[in-house]
Amino acid sequence: MLALASPDQWEQITRSSRTAGVTLFVAYVLWEFFKYATDPYMARKPKDAAAAILDGDASTTPASRLSTMMPLLRVAGAILIVFIAVMIALEDFGITPLEAMAAGRPVIAFGRGGALETVVPPGGAEPPTGLFFADQTVDALVDGIRRFESGQYRFEPKTLRLRAAAFDRALFKERIHAYLTAKLAEHGGC
Repeated sequence: MLALASPDQWEQITRSSRTAGVTLFVAYVLWEFFKYATDPYMARKPKDAAAAILDGDASTTPASRLSTMMPLLRVAGAILIVFIAVMIALEDFGITPLEAMAAGRPVIAFGRGGALETVVPPGGAEPPTGLFFADQTVDALVDGIRRFESGQYRFEPKTLRLRAAAFDRALFKERIHAYLTAKLAEHGGC
């Protein structure tokens, strides 16, 4: 299967794998640091402030607001770390743009990663299926949206659906089977 990838695609695959590995490692280290920093506040106090006052027990330290909120803060921290990890990684294959095209909708995509394989920009030999923006900045995205809204480009829903159909699972299986059959015949049937 990897023999089907061009040298540029192979570089993208390995670079994306390294990026994903580093991202997961950084997310894990952040989570462990966050847990270490919040562990002292996770211990349950024997009584909350109201119970200590009612019992007249001045020797008991009441639970602080921070310690009662810490479980919620830990969950929020975990969600934030996962969100950052997901947003950092590039999509290896442009499945999200294909889903939009299958619904007959054009795509505005970041011009790197898997979107380059699935989205066809205007000006090429094939009918366009979307637009790219060059940088992961708000200004670049806004520029892409403005170019889309300008009406300068025409996107036909039928063309978009046909582009998505070119990546159909049955078609993929058929192409892989044809490739493997040709390679097997090339090597004398092994």
